[in-house]
Amino acid sequence: MVCPWCQRVENPECPQCNLAKNFGLKLSPPIPPQTTLPKTNPNQPNNSGKKQPPSEQSINSAKEKLKSKSKFSAKRNKRNNELKAFFKNLPTNPKEFIEFLENIKVGLSKKLTSEEIDNLCQA
Repeated sequence: MVCPWCQRVENPECPQCNLAKNFGLKLSPPIPPQTTLPKTNPNQPNNSGKKQPPSEQSINSAKEKLKSKSKFSAKRNKRNNELKAFFKNLPTNPKEFIEFLENIKVGLSKKLTSEEIDNLCQA
């Protein structure tokens, strides 16, 4: 049997071959690497270089997380109006995105994960 580490038959210089020999073990054949390529649809255009716009679901989820939960209607309305304007023209840069949220309220960007911010910044 060929050693999967040194690719030789019982090589005395190979520590794995020596271990197998000393403990009376058989060398198992190497497991071939599994290479699976992503399935592509030939009828669908390749958009690998283009970013997809954020989905309606991800936008609604972010709006829900960021909306004001204040008991004072004036504060709640102010933040909700600022967020509405913010979501009409989403920044494409995560750093700008965070800065805009922090301008609305300090710490507001911490309500979203970096992955959510990256998804929302896609244009």
